[in-house]
Order: sequence, then C-alpha cells, then structure tokens
Amino acid sequence: MVESICGNGAGPVEENAQSAPSLDLSVVILSYNVRAYLALAIRTALQATRSLAAEIIVVDNASQDGSADMVAADFPEVRLIRSDRNLGFSGGNNLGIRVARGRYVLLLNPDVIVHPRAFEALVAYLDAHPSAGAAGGRVVNPDGTTDRGARRGFPSPSAAFYRMVGLSFIFPKSRRFARYNMTYHDDGQECEVDAVSGCFMAVRREVVERIGLLDENFFMYGEDLDWSFRIRSAGWTIGYVPSAEIVHFRGESTRSIARLRQLYLFHRAMHVFVRKHIAPARIPLLVWLIEFGIVARGAAITVWRVLLAAVVPIVDVTVLTAGFVLALFARTQTGWSIPPFSIQQWFTIWMVFVASGLLGAAATGLYVRNRLDLRRAAVAAATGAVASIIMIFLVRTINFSRIVTLVTWALGGGGMLLWRWLVSRVSQPPRAGWLVLGCGEKAQRFLSSLSFSEDRYHVLGVVRSEDDPIDCTAVAGFPVVGSASDLPILLRSLRVDDLIVAKEKYHYHELLDLVRRGGRYPGRVRIVADDEVPFGPATSPDNRFMDLNLQKRTWFLQ
Repeated sequence: MVESICGNGAGPVEENAQSAPSLDLSVVILSYNVRAYLALAIRTALQATRSLAAEIIVVDNASQDGSADMVAADFPEVRLIRSDRNLGFSGGNNLGIRVARGRYVLLLNPDVIVHPRAFEALVAYLDAHPSAGAAGGRVVNPDGTTDRGARRGFPSPSAAFYRMVGLSFIFPKSRRFARYNMTYHDDGQECEVDAVSGCFMAVRREVVERIGLLDENFFMYGEDLDWSFRIRSAGWTIGYVPSAEIVHFRGESTRSIARLRQLYLFHRAMHVFVRKHIAPARIPLLVWLIEFGIVARGAAITVWRVLLAAVVPIVDVTVLTAGFVLALFARTQTGWSIPPFSIQQWFTIWMVFVASGLLGAAATGLYVRNRLDLRRAAVAAATGAVASIIMIFLVRTINFSRIVTLVTWALGGGGMLLWRWLVSRVSQPPRAGWLVLGCGEKAQRFLSSLSFSEDRYHVLGVVRSEDDPIDCTAVAGFPVVGSASDLPILLRSLRVDDLIVAKEKYHYHELLDLVRRGGRYPGRVRIVADDEVPFGPATSPDNRFMDLNLQKRTWFLQ
C-alpha cells in the first residue's frame, strides 16, 4: 500500500488507528537515502513479525536514491508512506505513528538487522508489565559491543559533570557517577531505565494517545529523550529488554547529511531539551551555565573538525609552494636570472599557483570524498596547471616564465601524488584472507569480478551453504573447501580475516549469533550487496559490502 503525504507530520493519531487496535505491533521505519540498508532492515523485520499480528510501515522522508520505489516494488506487504519533503526524525515518524493500528508502536531505524525474536521479546515484556509505557532492547554495534546509548539516564548538570571529568568511566558501577549511561546495570540485565534509544523503541498506544506524538521541535536527535521524559513524567516506567536485540550500523541513516549540520542539530536538540525540561526547575544562572556549556562544546568540536579537514589542503599548499621554490632555484642554477618582480607580484604569482591547485581539487571533489585518491589528485593537478598557465599569461603584470610554470606543476603536482601514495602504502591494511560463503549466481558474479583487488585480498576458498547443491566443487575457479557445518574448523585452521556472505538467501540471526560470539577468526563478516544496490558509492570496491566487525578475543578472554 502506497500513500503520498504533503505537509508536516504533526497532528493527532488517526481515529481508525485510535479505536480498538487490531494488531499487536506496528513497526514504523523512517528512511532517508539508505536504500540498501533499508532493504535489509525490512527483510529482517518481516522475519521478526512472523509470530505476531503486526504491520510494517515505511515512511520515506523524500529520499533521492530510489528507496521508496524499491519498497513499493520489492515489499508489497509493507505500507509505504511517501513524504514530499524531509520532515526530520520526529515529523517523519509521526506520519507512521498516526496511521499505526497496533497495540504497541515500535520505532525502528532503517540501518539495522533485527534478531528474529526481538519483537516478540518487547511485546512480551510490555504485556507482562502493564505499568511500562515503553521499552527498548539491546543495540549491538557492528563490532559486537553493546551500544551504551541504547539506555541512559536523563541529563542533569551532575551527570554531565561526572561524565565530562571521567568519573563515570572510572566508576562504571556507581549509581551516582555512572548515571549517564546506567552502566551499573549489566548489559544482559532486564531493568527499568530513564530512556531508551529511538532507533529501537516500542511505545504503548495509550501512552501515545495520552502524551502525544514526538515533538517536532526536535528535527533530529533528542526526540527519543524528550519522549522518554514525557512518558516517565506521566507516571509510566520504561524497560530495557536485552533479549530483544538488533545490530545497528550507527551513522548510516544520517550519512547523506553534512557533518556540520548534524553537529548543529545535535547541539540544538540539547538546547531545546534544556529549555523544555530543565530550565523550569533550575535557577536562571545554572541554566545559563548549562547553555553556555552546550555552545562551547559545539564550538570546540566544530573548530577541531575544521582543523582536521584543513590538514590535507595545507599539505597540498606546502607541496605546491615547495615546487614553486625549487623551480625558481633550478632556474638560477641554469644561468637564468630571476625576474625583478615586487614582493606583491611574487605573492600574487604564488597565490595563482596555490589557488589553481585548490580549485582543481575542489572541482574534482578531492577534499570531499577520498582525499588520498591518486586519480582525483592527478586530475586536480592537471586542472590547476591549466588554470594557472592561463591566468599567468593573461595578466600582464605577472607574466611569468613558461619553463618555471611547467616545472612548478611537474614538481608540485607530482608531490601531491607522491605524498598520497606514501600515506596509502603506510596505512594500507595487510592482505586479507577471504572465505566466501555461497555457491550460487551471486557468488559466481562476485568472485568473477575480483581482478581489481588481487593485491589486497586473497580468496582462501568457497564454503557451500545448506541450500547449495552438494556436487558444487568450485565457483569461478575458486575451490570449495567445505560446507557451512565445517565453518568453525575452517575459520580457525585457515585463519580467515573476512567471511564473505555471497548467498541469495540467508538467515540474519545466524550472522547475529556470529557477531555476538566473536572470536579470533574471522575479523569481520562482509555481506555482498545486490549488484544494483551498493552500500555506498560504486567507485570503491569496499562499498559493495556491509560489514559486521567482530570482537577479537585477547588472551585474558580465551
């Protein structure tokens, strides 16, 4: 079912949804430009709703990557709502909440994998605890660790201070010092908490009807904390249910949003929360100090990120300057004199070289995408050389030697390539050993396309899954070394770095179990994307994978 929505997501719950809920659970997935991850989230959510009377509602927040069309074509059983503009996290989710028909409404991020029993666990908890207005589950990072932000206490000056000075890390079991993330509760302990994460949050329908929808003053960040605060203030409890588990690829759902804008929205949300919930109960001076701290923190992070972003351009400017100086020095060594330009003219000529190089880099996207990309650096240097030559010969006051100009770009442009090549070689990970799971067409296509990576990867063999024919002995020339039941032995004996999942169909809970178990081998599980839906820009081979990085055991965990 497909619906198109114009305007905002505010407003009451729909009357037909408000009266006599006919379902156990309504899963609301808000999506914005994460097509490949969204498909995985929907598939796992469908698996997790098989034993429940449930519906899945996908709200597309005006994506530009074809997400809505993919949902409409591949998942006809899902209710799709298309928004004509990006309403933010609160506004977009409110569209889904308003039409939800379940006794419980569950907010779910699009960049997650859901354990098959996760929804059952949340519904069972809320059924067994009528005083609980909401519940959230364990959120696992791709490296197998637990995301501490999945449960937390409400912000307060003291909690923020203990966290800032490190007392919450020194005394993680202290109820006073570790209030921020409530680490005094074990990760596997079911307990009551102040707030749970909006990436995986189930709320009782009558709670929504009583306290209202998500506050759309929070465009992104803070809305789950505000909702939790309102739920607790209305007399309900909030539960943390570790048996309900998801893997969250944190940051993927916001990757298309500029980092500085994310930073602004995060600190703006902190300001809104303070004004709404903390200021009324605090003296004005304390509120002013809290808000000053928010602004100072945001400014410090912004300055630090700007400085980090400026490192690569500064190195390029240094290299171009060195090339210019060396070219002038080479001219003097061949018997030619240096033109009698004024200091201002020399500065202008230097600025022409530097500005041309930086503009060439900007035109090719060198400072936006992969800053060590040799191909983009070469194009940027060539573009800068052409631009500077044109400018120098068009402006008479800085008309300059053709030889020096060409030598400058030969040295400077070559230097831009050289330092990137050196850094790439030093930072390049060692050659990885791959074990590929699957013998079908997907594995055939994937293994046939590996010519690009022979210097970085080494395929140790192919593993036959339960669904593959038993007579499969090789795929694209790579030998089959065993079956899925042999994986524990193969992973250790072959010292596998990456387990590549190249199956058309597979059970996500098997991967979740592997993530949770961890171990020395493999280092990570990589899921091969469908050919037409990469997990990132198709220019990079690594973007054809979704990675689950597993925790490596150390000697004291053996």
